[in-house]
Amino acid sequence: MQAEQNVNIAKKKLEVAYGADWQKVIAKRGKELGESKEFFDALAKKNPNALMAILGPSEKPKASTPGLFDNSVNTTSQTLSVTGGTQVRNESYYKNLKTKNSAEYWSPRVQAQMHKDAIAQGASFFN
Repeated sequence: MQAEQNVNIAKKKLEVAYGADWQKVIAKRGKELGESKEFFDALAKKNPNALMAILGPSEKPKASTPGLFDNSVNTTSQTLSVTGGTQVRNESYYKNLKTKNSAEYWSPRVQAQMHKDAIAQGASFFN
């Protein structure tokens, strides 16, 4: 029952955000992320807010308390220390994480950060 309610909430939010063609927008976004319709369906059933964090329209950052991944010194930094070096958090980084630690990759924290990184980097995220 809860899953059905969550799906209805997600559908309403997506329709408000993208209009009548929201399914086409989501299909395109799924291809960009390399995820299936089934993944988004499962996420909608479990957590519609997480789905919207990944698929929803980007919002301007709020001038509030810094989040977990915010860096007050260098806000344009897109690197993460990995075993002594640095690596850009781009599509390759997240694919590698998915292969090595899929549980971490699918965590809401990492999914939200991946979405933020993709928005911040634009097309270069996929290069």
